[in-house]
Amino acid sequence: MIETRRSAPLFVSTFLLPVRCPQTTKENYGYVHWFVFITLSFLLSGCLEEFEPETNSFESILVVEAVITDEVKPQEILLNQTFRFEEQGPRPEQNAIVQIVEDGATNYTFTEVEPGRYVSNENFGATSGIDYELVINTMDGTTYRSDAASLSGANASLDDLDIVKTMNRDKVDGVSLRVNSFNASDNSGYYRLEYEETYNIIAPRWTLSDAVYVNGGLVFQQRTEEQRTCYATKVSNSSILVNTNVLEENSISGFQVRFIARDDFIIAHRYSLLVRLFSVSRSAFSYYRTLDENSGTEGIFSENQPGFIEGNISVENNDFKKVIGYFDVSSVTTKRIFFNHEEIYPNNFPANFPINCEPFSVDYDGLIYGVRNRTLQYLYTEFKEETTDEPSLPYLVVPRACGDCTVLGSNVVPAFWED
Repeated sequence: MIETRRSAPLFVSTFLLPVRCPQTTKENYGYVHWFVFITLSFLLSGCLEEFEPETNSFESILVVEAVITDEVKPQEILLNQTFRFEEQGPRPEQNAIVQIVEDGATNYTFTEVEPGRYVSNENFGATSGIDYELVINTMDGTTYRSDAASLSGANASLDDLDIVKTMNRDKVDGVSLRVNSFNASDNSGYYRLEYEETYNIIAPRWTLSDAVYVNGGLVFQQRTEEQRTCYATKVSNSSILVNTNVLEENSISGFQVRFIARDDFIIAHRYSLLVRLFSVSRSAFSYYRTLDENSGTEGIFSENQPGFIEGNISVENNDFKKVIGYFDVSSVTTKRIFFNHEEIYPNNFPANFPINCEPFSVDYDGLIYGVRNRTLQYLYTEFKEETTDEPSLPYLVVPRACGDCTVLGSNVVPAFWED
């Protein structure tokens, strides 16, 4: 049996608590019938009102996301401050001095490339048998230092990434993407999985010419950039934790990383999945598991209230400061696959576009407004044999994304992409 967990994000920005209206019971129905009838509108508006809790007391805490691997590359550290429920999101910790110390001697320095995101000035990767420490100095003079951390053991190899047609627990037909891995070392049976998926977007209502708003009217011009075929990439927002120490072999076999429903648009054309398998220490695994247990969907209103989650990073010179995070040193192995929809479902049409692309008509003002603000695609050239500069009835349009794939993705072909 493999122990698995999916580690959830640590913070949630806003919670909405609906105001529950009192229910009329059978016993008091006759007494309140007319009262309810008269005040129904008032009560309904009260039921729909949302309550947004505000933070009365707040403690700003540094949140550290720090994982370095044995891949020789620019390593990355993310620093943020906790945020109030009524705020939109985390507040980046800017202008910090970030270093990683190797065996108490060599320093790798980091530069802030965007707010809260620090990247090493040189390429390096963790080496077996070497201890690493993370040191952070923030603008207010506070110093944060991690415990020494090192690689947990030998690399685990990702042997296969399989594509299996199946049905999930809800009887939904789809594709199961499963990994097989083996580690000959006995040093580590704790793993963390992440994935990144990239897929084709093809605009179904693309035309060679496009209506453009110029000087109060519309003109038709040939498109000057790729807007028919695009690419979108999504990164998993949680980690999948796997413990194989309970097995005879330190391996993962047929473990599902991703399930995609058959009618999901992301596999309508060509799809790619990149899986990253991290070998982590027992203490790192314990931290991620605790993080998962304290990040339930019930949030602040649940009975299981999250406490302060301690990692392996501490504050050196300020007893009033706190820090959340874990400095993780991991070996990592990756595997990427590609497949086309027709390879999995050769006799079926691809899934529908995620937006309704059936044409609809608008008046002239609506046409001008939609084209000028790039929310509508005018289909004049699709239904007319000859193109003129004067729009004519009916003004048939579709949402802009139906004819311009850059609304939903990027027209830049990823460096790794294979057709």
